Amino acid sequence: IGDESLLMQAFDNLLSNAVKYSEPYTTIEIKSEDNKVIVSNSCILSKDLRSDDLWKPFVKGDNARSNKTGTGIGLTIAKNIFEMHGFKQKIFYVDGKFIVEISGKV
Repeated sequence: IGDESLLMQAFDNLLSNAVKYSEPYTTIEIKSEDNKVIVSNSCILSKDLRSDDLWKPFVKGDNARSNKTGTGIGLTIAKNIFEMHGFKQKIFYVDGKFIVEISGKV
């Protein structure tokens, strides 16, 4: 239960980032399991960043891809919307994959 337009915005931001920053010719996975929505995609994360930094405003995962449009606040907005609705979110970077988990209400 929640604000449909805000939750749509949060998922749009999350999925838009996945599309924008995926490596060419790779697959974006979206799955639901164990009361979680999991989005993962292959990407390159700058060596000086921790994956948790991606939730912060104006942070982009790979500075070498500076030709990408955007302000760097999409994930911050998504995180705030998810938190406002009582959802937990985790972000990981494992084996070249960016993984976000949105789990059931706290």
